[in-house]
Amino acid sequence: MEKFLNNLDYSPATIVEAQGHTGGIYVLSLKCNFSMILVDITNQHVTIQITSAQSC
Repeated sequence: MEKFLNNLDYSPATIVEAQGHTGGIYVLSLKCNFSMILVDITNQHVTIQITSAQSC
Protein backbone atom coordinates (compact mmCIF):
# COMPACT_ATOMS: atom_id res chain seq x y z
CA MET A 1 0.00 0.00 0.00
CA GLU A 2 2.85 2.41 0.82
CA LYS A 3 4.37 2.02 -2.66
CA PHE A 4 0.97 2.76 -4.26
CA LEU A 5 0.52 5.92 -2.16
CA ASN A 6 4.07 7.12 -2.88
CA ASN A 7 3.43 6.77 -6.63
CA LEU A 8 0.48 9.17 -6.18
CA ASP A 9 2.63 11.57 -4.10
CA TYR A 10 0.72 10.82 -0.90
CA SER A 11 2.19 9.58 2.34
CA PRO A 12 0.29 8.04 5.24
CA ALA A 13 0.12 10.46 8.19
CA THR A 14 -1.95 8.17 10.42
CA ILE A 15 -3.33 4.68 9.95
CA VAL A 16 -5.85 3.19 12.39
CA GLU A 17 -7.05 -0.38 12.17
CA ALA A 18 -10.81 -0.13 12.80
CA GLN A 19 -12.49 -2.84 14.86
CA GLY A 20 -15.73 -4.33 13.60
CA HIS A 21 -15.16 -3.04 10.07
CA THR A 22 -13.17 -4.11 7.05
CA GLY A 23 -10.08 -2.00 6.40
CA GLY A 24 -9.32 0.95 8.60
CA ILE A 25 -8.99 4.71 8.73
CA TYR A 26 -6.26 6.31 6.64
CA VAL A 27 -5.24 9.96 6.98
CA LEU A 28 -3.19 10.78 3.89
CA SER A 29 -1.11 13.85 3.18
CA LEU A 30 0.48 15.31 0.10
CA LYS A 31 4.19 15.95 0.38
CA CYS A 32 3.67 19.65 1.22
CA ASN A 33 4.75 21.97 3.99
CA PHE A 34 1.98 22.00 6.56
CA SER A 35 1.47 21.01 10.15
CA MET A 36 -0.76 18.11 11.10
CA ILE A 37 -1.41 17.55 14.80
CA LEU A 38 -3.09 14.36 15.99
CA VAL A 39 -5.72 15.54 18.49
CA ASP A 40 -7.58 12.32 19.32
CA ILE A 41 -7.58 8.75 18.08
CA THR A 42 -9.64 5.63 18.78
CA ASN A 43 -10.32 2.50 16.79
CA GLN A 44 -13.39 4.21 15.26
CA HIS A 45 -12.27 7.79 14.54
CA VAL A 46 -9.33 10.15 14.06
CA THR A 47 -9.36 13.88 14.89
CA ILE A 48 -6.55 16.00 13.42
CA GLN A 49 -5.74 19.70 13.26
CA ILE A 50 -4.20 21.01 10.03
CA THR A 51 -2.59 24.44 9.92
CA SER A 52 -0.88 26.78 7.47
CA ALA A 53 -0.46 24.95 4.17
CA GLN A 54 1.99 26.43 1.67
CA SER A 55 1.97 25.76 -2.05
CA CYS A 56 2.92 22.25 -3.07
